[in-house]
Amino acid sequence: MGTHDGLDKAFDGLKARSRERAECNLDLEKRMMKEFQNVNRPRIGRFKKAAAVAVLCVTVAGAAVAATGGFSRILYNFTGTVETLDGDIYHIEDGKVVDDEGNVTGTMTVEILTD
Repeated sequence: MGTHDGLDKAFDGLKARSRERAECNLDLEKRMMKEFQNVNRPRIGRFKKAAAVAVLCVTVAGAAVAATGGFSRILYNFTGTVETLDGDIYHIEDGKVVDDEGNVTGTMTVEILTD
């Protein structure tokens, strides 16, 4: 039972210590409160930076589209082949619909719908 006597003495020492009043350093408490006051504050700085980068990217992309002639110029640069249900094959080149012989049979119009 020798180990229990040592534990009992240790617990008695802790109990006696907890009854003693701890010294309070007001300067230290004020510094700690000041430090922890900023911890829970939301960090808006990162959000502002991300928003500024997004706005900058959209602005640069808009300037690039305007410099190339706008959306209509970009859309008319599409090329491709369309096969109808009747089996006719048409080629789309620079906004013009061309048949197999190279005759222009129409134009392609692109309409951008906005709500």
